[in-house]
Amino acid sequence: MTGQENHDEAARSLTTRARELLAIAHSGAPDLPWVAAELATLAVEVGAHSDPVEAGAVHRALAATTLISPETARAGANLLDRLIEFAGAQGFPLLLASGHALRGTAALMIDPHAFLPTDAAAALSIIDDDRAQAADLPAPVRARQLAQALSDIAILLCALGMFEVADEMFRRGRRKLIGHADQHDTVTYQLNRVEVLVRWGLQAEQHHDPDAARRRFAGAARAATAAENAMAHSFYPGTETTAARTEPIIAVAHALRDPGADHLDLLTEWLDRTLRADDRALLSLARARCLAETGRRDAAAAALRLAALGPAPVESLLRQMVHGELARMTATAVRDEGWRSYASQLEAELRAQHATRLSTLRKAVEHATLERAHTALLRSASLDPLTGLPHRAALETLLSTLVESADSPFAVALIDLDRFKWVNDTHSHLHGDEVLKAVATALRHGLRDSDVLARYGGDEFVAVLSQIDQHDAMSVLNRMRATVCALPEPVGRGVTVSVGVVAPHPGEPAAAVLRRADRAMYVAKRAGGDQVRSA
Repeated sequence: MTGQENHDEAARSLTTRARELLAIAHSGAPDLPWVAAELATLAVEVGAHSDPVEAGAVHRALAATTLISPETARAGANLLDRLIEFAGAQGFPLLLASGHALRGTAALMIDPHAFLPTDAAAALSIIDDDRAQAADLPAPVRARQLAQALSDIAILLCALGMFEVADEMFRRGRRKLIGHADQHDTVTYQLNRVEVLVRWGLQAEQHHDPDAARRRFAGAARAATAAENAMAHSFYPGTETTAARTEPIIAVAHALRDPGADHLDLLTEWLDRTLRADDRALLSLARARCLAETGRRDAAAAALRLAALGPAPVESLLRQMVHGELARMTATAVRDEGWRSYASQLEAELRAQHATRLSTLRKAVEHATLERAHTALLRSASLDPLTGLPHRAALETLLSTLVESADSPFAVALIDLDRFKWVNDTHSHLHGDEVLKAVATALRHGLRDSDVLARYGGDEFVAVLSQIDQHDAMSVLNRMRATVCALPEPVGRGVTVSVGVVAPHPGEPAAAVLRRADRAMYVAKRAGGDQVRSA
């Protein structure tokens, strides 16, 4: 196995480990201190790998593990911000949508009453932008990023009580994953759908629509069964036992579909060990249904009263559902008009909150969409239209600023394609353009998120590597060179790159820096090309 293959394998193993930790963190009873320690180690390790697609997958998994409780969401704010910064710097719009959706959900966990639509609107404006869905990535990577973004947005919409839109997001994500999903993806999708259908069914009951509630509970039970069938081949812990003993939402779905005594032991067992307040609320609701179904209405009301007085669910809608269920059950049991009035008030409050949030979000999405379009227009003025990279004038402005103000070492590399004229002459200029785009993508993916790649003109690119000495820059650039050399023949047409790298001197003019890099590049080219030289 080559050094590059070892590097790629290490990056993939980090992604796998991140997915495992994410599954453990979101399981019914996670060992949070252990998960936190593993995540801290993983966060350090991912910094040593330069493949941006794999690094992005790890950053998203790290960010998603913060969505356990208000405490973990507050403590993990830097991971959420880091994901958004990374996705923006790498030009990964779908990963950026995930970041905004996850941060929006975290904000609701920290303060359920303070709905700030900025992140939700940013995520929705990105996901409906055709340019984002046409991101320049391999098809399987693009499909996974899109499906994950849709799922992350759906979870946020579910937290806001917008279940119909959330369910459509999940369905869209599932369609995008066809042909690209593994068993773990399937289980994750089904578990997410179980939760949205359960909560949607409870909302239908709040709105006095029992037929819709029954349909959604039946759908949740079917999705739960599908998750159970695939669970053994996923990263979720405890798959040697039944899935209902691995994930509490599965037990809840089956209990709400057909409430009765058969479910009580398992629901009680989960209540004794689960950590998440939202899971406890759903388990209490399901257990109360089963108790009431067996004629134990007083016990059911007592269970709901205990849930209402215990740790509050993160989501205000779920909290109101617990109180509303208690009010209706108590009113039915004692025919108390005061309880009936309280139940009606809660239902009206739910409807009003839902309508207000929906209206606020629609306006925010309109604003975010316009702002995104305006930003795209401004960026297009400084970008090369073929590759989407900054063009020569933008590069020279950036380089002049860095030379004047940089407090730490950085490197500048001039990259020239070998045999590119042969591609144009032998094939066509259209093929040449496709090669330029493929090389630009390969080079960009080899850089860190703090680095800059620009098209300097023709078949030349310039890379500006920040906070790095010349020796380490040579290592990064050699990996980039190897990536271009390894492009499949139909994509790269056999081109390679010659690279010249320099470390700017204090106060050295930008033009002089580029001339030195150009001379080093020609040394590499005269030596046969496909190599990196320094000056």
